[in-house]
Amino acid sequence: MSRFKQYITEEEQDVVSLIEYMVFMNEFNTMDEGIGDALANMKGKVSGVLKKAGIHVTQSDGLIQQLLKASKGVNQLMYYSFLAYYNNDNKSKVKVKEIMKSLKKENILDFLLRLDAMTMHLITGPIHMIDALTGTHIWADIKGKVEPTQIRAKKAVETLEDLKNFVDGKLKNQVQKYANALRRVFALE
Repeated sequence: MSRFKQYITEEEQDVVSLIEYMVFMNEFNTMDEGIGDALANMKGKVSGVLKKAGIHVTQSDGLIQQLLKASKGVNQLMYYSFLAYYNNDNKSKVKVKEIMKSLKKENILDFLLRLDAMTMHLITGPIHMIDALTGTHIWADIKGKVEPTQIRAKKAVETLEDLKNFVDGKLKNQVQKYANALRRVFALE
Protein backbone atom coordinates (compact mmCIF):
# COMPACT_ATOMS: atom_id res chain seq x y z
CA MET A 1 0.00 0.00 0.00
CA SER A 2 1.44 3.39 -0.93
CA ARG A 3 1.85 6.20 1.57
CA PHE A 4 -0.63 8.22 -0.47
CA LYS A 5 -3.27 5.52 -0.06
CA GLN A 6 -3.87 6.71 3.51
CA TYR A 7 -5.32 9.94 2.11
CA ILE A 8 -7.72 8.30 -0.27
CA THR A 9 -11.01 7.00 1.00
CA GLU A 10 -14.32 7.72 -0.67
CA GLU A 11 -12.68 10.46 -2.74
CA GLU A 12 -10.64 7.94 -4.74
CA GLN A 13 -13.09 7.78 -7.62
CA ASP A 14 -13.34 11.59 -7.64
CA VAL A 15 -9.54 11.89 -7.86
CA VAL A 16 -9.46 9.34 -10.68
CA SER A 17 -12.26 11.21 -12.45
CA LEU A 18 -10.37 14.50 -12.17
CA ILE A 19 -7.19 12.96 -13.55
CA GLU A 20 -9.16 11.37 -16.40
CA TYR A 21 -10.79 14.67 -17.21
CA MET A 22 -7.47 16.53 -17.27
CA VAL A 23 -5.86 13.90 -19.52
CA PHE A 24 -8.95 14.01 -21.77
CA MET A 25 -8.84 17.81 -22.04
CA ASN A 26 -5.08 17.81 -22.69
CA GLU A 27 -5.54 15.30 -25.53
CA PHE A 28 -8.96 16.38 -26.81
CA ASN A 29 -7.84 18.59 -29.68
CA THR A 30 -5.79 15.76 -31.18
CA MET A 31 -8.86 13.53 -31.68
CA ASP A 32 -11.23 13.15 -34.58
CA GLU A 33 -14.79 11.85 -34.68
CA GLY A 34 -13.56 8.23 -34.63
CA ILE A 35 -12.38 8.71 -31.07
CA GLY A 36 -11.99 5.04 -30.07
CA ASP A 37 -8.20 4.78 -30.55
CA ALA A 38 -7.60 8.15 -28.90
CA LEU A 39 -9.70 7.09 -25.89
CA ALA A 40 -7.79 3.82 -25.56
CA ASN A 41 -4.51 5.79 -25.57
CA MET A 42 -5.89 8.19 -22.96
CA LYS A 43 -6.97 5.27 -20.79
CA GLY A 44 -3.36 4.03 -20.90
CA LYS A 45 -2.03 7.47 -19.93
CA VAL A 46 -4.44 7.71 -17.01
CA SER A 47 -3.45 4.23 -15.83
CA GLY A 48 0.21 5.23 -16.04
CA VAL A 49 -0.29 8.39 -13.98
CA LEU A 50 -2.35 6.52 -11.39
CA LYS A 51 0.17 3.68 -11.17
CA LYS A 52 3.08 6.10 -10.68
CA ALA A 53 1.06 7.81 -7.95
CA GLY A 54 0.39 4.51 -6.20
CA ILE A 55 -3.32 4.50 -6.95
CA HIS A 56 -4.39 1.08 -8.18
CA VAL A 57 -7.84 1.16 -9.72
CA THR A 58 -8.96 -2.02 -11.43
CA GLN A 59 -11.70 -0.36 -13.50
CA SER A 60 -12.56 3.32 -13.60
CA ASP A 61 -16.06 4.32 -14.58
CA GLY A 62 -15.17 7.89 -15.45
CA LEU A 63 -15.30 9.94 -18.61
CA ILE A 64 -12.96 7.85 -20.74
CA GLN A 65 -14.41 4.48 -19.75
CA GLN A 66 -17.97 5.69 -20.34
CA LEU A 67 -17.05 7.02 -23.76
CA LEU A 68 -15.34 3.73 -24.60
CA LYS A 69 -18.58 1.89 -23.70
CA ALA A 70 -20.85 4.28 -25.59
CA SER A 71 -22.19 3.82 -29.08
CA LYS A 72 -20.59 5.48 -32.09
CA GLY A 73 -23.45 8.00 -32.28
CA VAL A 74 -23.09 8.99 -28.63
CA ASN A 75 -19.33 9.30 -29.01
CA GLN A 76 -19.75 11.54 -32.04
CA LEU A 77 -22.36 13.62 -30.21
CA MET A 78 -19.99 14.13 -27.29
CA TYR A 79 -17.01 14.82 -29.54
CA TYR A 80 -18.84 17.51 -31.49
CA SER A 81 -20.46 19.00 -28.39
CA PHE A 82 -17.02 19.38 -26.81
CA LEU A 83 -15.73 21.06 -29.98
CA ALA A 84 -18.78 23.31 -30.13
CA TYR A 85 -18.55 24.26 -26.46
CA TYR A 86 -14.80 24.59 -25.91
CA ASN A 87 -13.74 25.76 -29.38
CA ASN A 88 -16.96 27.55 -30.42
CA ASP A 89 -16.80 25.59 -33.66
CA ASN A 90 -19.79 26.33 -35.91
CA LYS A 91 -19.41 23.19 -38.06
CA SER A 92 -19.54 21.12 -34.88
CA LYS A 93 -22.74 22.86 -33.83
CA VAL A 94 -24.37 21.71 -37.08
CA LYS A 95 -23.07 18.16 -36.51
CA VAL A 96 -24.55 18.09 -32.97
CA LYS A 97 -27.98 18.89 -34.41
CA GLU A 98 -27.63 16.23 -37.13
CA ILE A 99 -26.42 13.49 -34.82
CA MET A 100 -29.03 14.21 -32.15
CA LYS A 101 -31.81 13.54 -34.67
CA SER A 102 -30.63 9.93 -34.99
CA LEU A 103 -30.43 9.21 -31.25
CA LYS A 104 -33.14 8.51 -28.69
CA LYS A 105 -33.39 11.26 -26.06
CA GLU A 106 -33.81 8.75 -23.21
CA ASN A 107 -30.58 6.94 -24.19
CA ILE A 108 -28.68 10.22 -24.32
CA LEU A 109 -30.20 11.35 -21.02
CA ASP A 110 -29.19 8.11 -19.29
CA PHE A 111 -25.65 8.31 -20.66
CA LEU A 112 -25.20 12.00 -19.82
CA LEU A 113 -26.69 11.65 -16.35
CA ARG A 114 -24.22 8.91 -15.44
CA LEU A 115 -21.32 10.67 -17.11
CA ASP A 116 -21.98 14.09 -15.59
CA ALA A 117 -22.37 12.63 -12.09
CA MET A 118 -19.18 10.57 -12.45
CA THR A 119 -17.16 13.55 -13.59
CA MET A 120 -18.45 15.91 -10.89
CA HIS A 121 -20.29 17.92 -13.55
CA LEU A 122 -17.22 18.71 -15.60
CA ILE A 123 -19.20 18.08 -18.78
CA THR A 124 -22.10 20.33 -17.89
CA GLY A 125 -20.98 22.89 -20.51
CA PRO A 126 -21.18 20.45 -23.42
CA ILE A 127 -24.58 19.26 -22.13
CA HIS A 128 -25.81 22.86 -22.19
CA MET A 129 -24.46 23.11 -25.75
CA ILE A 130 -26.47 20.05 -26.79
CA ASP A 131 -29.58 21.58 -25.20
CA ALA A 132 -29.05 24.96 -26.82
CA LEU A 133 -28.49 23.53 -30.27
CA THR A 134 -31.16 20.84 -30.25
CA GLY A 135 -33.83 22.15 -27.88
CA THR A 136 -33.98 18.80 -26.06
CA HIS A 137 -33.86 20.21 -22.49
CA ILE A 138 -31.62 17.40 -21.28
CA TRP A 139 -30.04 19.56 -18.60
CA ALA A 140 -33.40 20.16 -16.93
CA ASP A 141 -33.79 16.38 -16.56
CA ILE A 142 -30.26 15.97 -15.18
CA LYS A 143 -30.13 18.99 -12.88
CA GLY A 144 -32.46 17.66 -10.20
CA LYS A 145 -30.87 14.20 -10.12
CA VAL A 146 -27.27 15.05 -9.20
CA GLU A 147 -25.80 16.14 -5.90
CA PRO A 148 -23.98 19.46 -5.46
CA THR A 149 -20.36 19.11 -6.47
CA GLN A 150 -18.52 21.98 -4.80
CA ILE A 151 -17.77 19.97 -1.65
CA ARG A 152 -16.85 16.80 -3.57
CA ALA A 153 -14.68 18.79 -5.97
CA LYS A 154 -12.86 20.59 -3.17
CA LYS A 155 -12.10 17.33 -1.32
CA ALA A 156 -10.93 15.64 -4.51
CA VAL A 157 -8.68 18.55 -5.52
CA GLU A 158 -7.20 18.68 -2.01
CA THR A 159 -6.56 14.94 -2.17
CA LEU A 160 -4.96 15.39 -5.57
CA GLU A 161 -2.74 18.14 -4.12
CA ASP A 162 -1.74 15.80 -1.29
CA LEU A 163 -0.64 13.34 -3.97
CA LYS A 164 2.12 15.66 -5.09
CA ASN A 165 3.83 15.15 -1.72
CA PHE A 166 4.31 11.47 -2.55
CA VAL A 167 5.58 11.66 -6.12
CA ASP A 168 8.68 13.13 -7.69
CA GLY A 169 9.87 14.82 -10.84
CA LYS A 170 7.62 15.48 -13.80
CA LEU A 171 4.66 13.72 -12.21
CA LYS A 172 4.78 16.05 -9.21
CA ASN A 173 4.61 19.09 -11.51
CA GLN A 174 1.86 17.51 -13.63
CA VAL A 175 -0.27 16.74 -10.58
CA GLN A 176 0.04 20.34 -9.36
CA LYS A 177 -0.81 21.59 -12.86
CA TYR A 178 -3.96 19.43 -12.85
CA ALA A 179 -4.92 20.62 -9.37
CA ASN A 180 -4.48 24.28 -10.33
CA ALA A 181 -6.55 23.84 -13.49
CA LEU A 182 -9.30 22.05 -11.58
CA ARG A 183 -9.38 24.81 -8.95
CA ARG A 184 -10.06 27.23 -11.83
CA VAL A 185 -12.71 24.96 -13.38
CA PHE A 186 -14.59 24.66 -10.08
CA ALA A 187 -13.81 28.24 -8.92
CA LEU A 188 -12.25 26.92 -5.71
CA GLU A 189 -10.05 29.06 -3.49
